Amino acid sequence: MKSFLKQVAHYILNNYKNNLQDIAIIFPGKRSKIFLNKYLSENIEKPIWSPAYYTINELMEELSGLIISEEINLNLILFKIISKVFEQKNFNENFYFQTSVLLNDFDDIDKYLIDVDSLFSNISDIKEIETKFDYLTDKQKNMIQQFWFIVDNKLKTNGKEKFLTFWQKLSEIYYLFNEQLTELKIGYEGKIYRKVGTDIRNNIIP
Repeated sequence: MKSFLKQVAHYILNNYKNNLQDIAIIFPGKRSKIFLNKYLSENIEKPIWSPAYYTINELMEELSGLIISEEINLNLILFKIISKVFEQKNFNENFYFQTSVLLNDFDDIDKYLIDVDSLFSNISDIKEIETKFDYLTDKQKNMIQQFWFIVDNKLKTNGKEKFLTFWQKLSEIYYLFNEQLTELKIGYEGKIYRKVGTDIRNNIIP
């Protein structure tokens, strides 16, 4: 039985052999590109143009006009934004862990196209949850309600106040961070995916 990539190569040559330069092939990673190119070349007798190859991230980068930045660079930019918002002058030795967690959260938020303002609002009342998150399932709404119940009842007063103060600043941090990245023409995966999705929805990308 032929491997999946051999079957793909066979299909491409049967259908696009004379105009391979007009097609693009998207891979989950770079390794598959090497093997597909090998299988194509084994069945081609003369030099021809190869298809365009992209990983998913490479395609998203090209469509968005942004480049996925190194994680350490993103963390440093995010730390500077947080320091500015909270007027911190002292260096926090745990900043990399803290910004990494927040960066992962931002990445998930953007990949799922979650409304940032609604997510980072202080909501604990079930009626408010049902109003702001009417598109969620009952199970998801219940999870949000449980989260705020824990904040209200389980955290010590000082810890709770500190947490809520930080939570209420998260949307500001998110927007300032993304504005800075846009100016630098860089991003994290989620930001780039959200931009492409938004552009397609607004008919900006053909």
